[in-house]
Amino acid sequence: MSDGPPAADHGHLKPEALYFLLSGAYTFFFTLAITVNLVYQTLEAGLNPFQLVLIGSVLEGTRFFSEVPTGVVADSVSRRLSILIGLCFVGAGLVIGGAFTHFETILAAQVVMGIGLSFLSGAREAWIADEIGPERAAPIYLRATQVELTSRLLAIPISTALATLSLHLPILLGGALLFPVAILTALALPERGFQRPPRDHKAWQSMGATLSTGTTLVRQSPLLVTVFAITACYGLASEGFERLWVAHFDVNLGFPAVGDLEPVVWLGAVRMGSALIGIGAVEVVRRFLKPTSHETVSRTLFLIYAVQLASFVAFALTESFVVGMLMFWSVVGMARAFQPLQVAWINQNVDPSVRATMLSMNSQVDAAGQILGGPPLGAIGSLGSLRAALLSAAAVMAVAVPLFLRGFRQGRSAAVSPGTQPEEGASHASS
Repeated sequence: MSDGPPAADHGHLKPEALYFLLSGAYTFFFTLAITVNLVYQTLEAGLNPFQLVLIGSVLEGTRFFSEVPTGVVADSVSRRLSILIGLCFVGAGLVIGGAFTHFETILAAQVVMGIGLSFLSGAREAWIADEIGPERAAPIYLRATQVELTSRLLAIPISTALATLSLHLPILLGGALLFPVAILTALALPERGFQRPPRDHKAWQSMGATLSTGTTLVRQSPLLVTVFAITACYGLASEGFERLWVAHFDVNLGFPAVGDLEPVVWLGAVRMGSALIGIGAVEVVRRFLKPTSHETVSRTLFLIYAVQLASFVAFALTESFVVGMLMFWSVVGMARAFQPLQVAWINQNVDPSVRATMLSMNSQVDAAGQILGGPPLGAIGSLGSLRAALLSAAAVMAVAVPLFLRGFRQGRSAAVSPGTQPEEGASHASS
């Protein structure tokens, strides 16, 4: 048995290059479609706020319930097959949703796309780790993130330009071009490092045991309960914002009358600006914050959260396009900086052997919040007003403020691991 994955054959692209190519191509074509997807659903399909949020909840719900079975395919059958199926399903979902303006068809497309996103979730990262070894994968992930951000910035203006011809066009084109990427995956991706486990159904048993262990660990750590409660508030509020911001610009803020620029062009500019602000926010955190203590990370997270909440409220209340755009950039930029810091916060408070389980549970709490929070906020937007829906989402976010204060008082608990029984209130203060 070899000590590591075999090296790439001479004359073929290295796994790293294939990974960058796959990540960049997928992100480019997906962004090509998704950049104008909400604009298309709002302006072309004419969906009301409740329908807009409901399709987001269906997408998140599909992903939530598909994660386990699709994970079995990637872990016990083939990483490459999981990526291939995921690309085809995402492409099909985009094409179906972009071809028809009927609400029921768009809703069905979310199910197809949600299944595809679940197949893709983690499969690419697991594949490259298999091929080059997990110890070499971390810097590859960071470089791939840079490739994806660059692809996103390139795709947004192209998508916007195509949308001025037809709102259907970038969605159909982006979805259709994912199928050649799937063919490339089938033909070019080696799978020399993957070892298929025995087919004895132990994968399902293992997942059940992991869920049970994770639930027990959360109960053992009051701080983790607090972190997950904050995530739930965040998830409950975020679906309303993500699905209603385009409608808010269209209905309440309007667009500047500059030449013959169409609304989709302005919305593309808003998206590009938010992407740049997000990159800048993450870079500031990366350069100037050393996430070495519970106190530093938790208080920085609270500051980011407070800025985001204030920006959210200002975005809902303003009647100015420029102010709305600036506040939108702030909300999105803070969200980009919040996520990696929250991961660091969780990692500080659990044993390394259960970090993946805790992070997975945190993601599922976020998804569950989006599923539960979306429809009520959409109903408020339809029966009341968009401003009322956005302010309601901000009120849900505000519930997490005292939770942060509770987290400060709890301090950094002893790292929780299977079998650990922390003493009641056990913590130690930062020196």
